[in-house]
Amino acid sequence: MSKKFERPKIVVVVGAPSSGKTKLGRAIARELHLAVSDKDHVTGQLLAAMLKDAGVEGEDYSQTDFNRFRTAIYGCMEDVAKDNLRASMGTVIISPYIDRNKTSWFDDLKSRVDVDNEADWSVIWIDIAPELALERIKKRNSPRDVFKMQAWEVFAEHTYWGEPACKHLCLDAELDFDSKLIQAVSYVKD
Repeated sequence: MSKKFERPKIVVVVGAPSSGKTKLGRAIARELHLAVSDKDHVTGQLLAAMLKDAGVEGEDYSQTDFNRFRTAIYGCMEDVAKDNLRASMGTVIISPYIDRNKTSWFDDLKSRVDVDNEADWSVIWIDIAPELALERIKKRNSPRDVFKMQAWEVFAEHTYWGEPACKHLCLDAELDFDSKLIQAVSYVKD
C-alpha cells in the first residue's frame, strides 16, 4: 500500500466509450502509486477467446455477443482489484459500468471487491457527448469499436451516457487533460 494513505484507495473511473477513462485512470494510478485494473486490458484476450468459442469471427461481434459474457468480463476485472486489495494495494478500476445509473450499482460493486470494507472509495465520471464519442472512436480506429461503428445509432441508443447514481466527481471529456488529472487526484486524496 502507498504510504500516502492510511487505507487502500479504490478509484473507479467510469464513462462512455472514448471518454478518456484509460488515459486518466492510468495517470491517477501513477500519481498515487496505485495498481490498475482496466476492463479492456485485463479481459481483452479472454473476451476474444470466448467470442471465438461462441463462433464469432475476429472482431466482428455485436453488443449482443458481448452482453452474453458481461458478467464474466466484469468479474475478472473486479477480481484483479480484489486481489490487489487483499495485498493492501489500492487500485484504479477503469470500466464503462453501463449499469452505473442503478441505485444499487456502487454498493454492489463494493460488496464484490471490498468484502472486508477496508478501502476508501472514489468514483470519477467522465462526461462525454455522443457526438464527441463517435468522433473519438473513429479517430482511434480500434478493433474493439468495429461493432459500435457498424451500428452507431443502435449502440448510442443503448449506451448509458449519464452519471453514476452515487457520490462522484464529474469531469467533462473536453476539459484539458492536466486540469482533469489535477481535479481527479485532489478528489481522491480528500
